[in-house]
Amino acid sequence: MIAVKISDNRSFLSALFTRPVFDTFILGEAQITTYTTFRIDGTWHPAYFSESLGKSSAAVPLSSGQDPSHRKMPAAGQVSEHLSAGNGQPVEAPENGQMRAQEPSWARIRPIVRAIVSGKHSPISFRIILKMPDKGIQSILTSGGLSCKVKDVNGLFLNITYQNEEILCTSGVSLKTFTLDKSLDRIWDDMMLRFFAARSIAVELQ
Repeated sequence: MIAVKISDNRSFLSALFTRPVFDTFILGEAQITTYTTFRIDGTWHPAYFSESLGKSSAAVPLSSGQDPSHRKMPAAGQVSEHLSAGNGQPVEAPENGQMRAQEPSWARIRPIVRAIVSGKHSPISFRIILKMPDKGIQSILTSGGLSCKVKDVNGLFLNITYQNEEILCTSGVSLKTFTLDKSLDRIWDDMMLRFFAARSIAVELQ
């Protein structure tokens, strides 16, 4: 695990909330505190987009002239060869022959979070946990020559916290079984530093 402090808050927040720099990550969870605290647990509810629900009499009516496709969020752009979660749709990955629960990409959630943090006042604090999609994990394992499988990895995380006008980013690796081998940790730490450097995001190691 490594921790870095963001040197230029304004530039980083622009990259996080207004540009597709992090869009191919999956959202693990988010908590933003402004005049109240908003929590997003990262759980995907596909029934919300179902045709039957869309026809429900309890649905919120659209404004005159509003396109019914307003629920569709921007597609994710490819940020790197490893960070490729697709087109902003929820991500599914096979696990033991079954499908993991769907998870929304940051591309889909970003406009919602941006709306929460936008305004005359800065947030009091926020914590956003982003995850590498399984496709990216597989690419890292393969290119790193590691023996573990995607199903053995709970997640590769990028934790972003804002508190007292400071932004800290920490990397994290969670495996399903204990191991003394820290090869994946070192690869993920290095990848995070290269990710920031490639996008001209200035950081200070903590």
